[in-house]
Amino acid sequence: MVVPTIVKSGRRWAILVFLALLACTSITDSNRERTLRCGDCVEVTVNRVIDGDTLGTSRGRVRLFGVDTPERGERCALEAIDRLKSLAGDSVRLEDGPRLTDQFGRVLAYAYSTEGDASIGETLIREGLATAWTRRRPIPGFAGEPGDGSKKAGDRLPLVT
Repeated sequence: MVVPTIVKSGRRWAILVFLALLACTSITDSNRERTLRCGDCVEVTVNRVIDGDTLGTSRGRVRLFGVDTPERGERCALEAIDRLKSLAGDSVRLEDGPRLTDQFGRVLAYAYSTEGDASIGETLIREGLATAWTRRRPIPGFAGEPGDGSKKAGDRLPLVT
């Protein structure tokens, strides 16, 4: 029986996605050992959670370095905000990122919980509420390419490393 190429590629794509998800959700003891920690970071008071990756602190607005969560109004934004609230609590420990501020004047820093001292950004990524920053490059023909007018809230460019 001849199977059209489009069906074959669809099956391959489904298998690749399944394997990628399986690999990302498997937690082994070796993964736990690689958890980022910061015991000597500066502790700051958290005044409020602005969105899933931004905190209002005694140091000013702090944008979590290296992570991106959905914006308010996008799917899963409320879950990311609620999880950040629970992870941050009343205070966090901050470690400066490679860049000190972003284009909006927010402090860019890695944040760690004071209880357990685990990386908040890493936790959000592992739980599927955030994505890691990487260089973004448009792929020709992808709907949602910058400037083509088809981008909608929640659409993101594919990540290309």
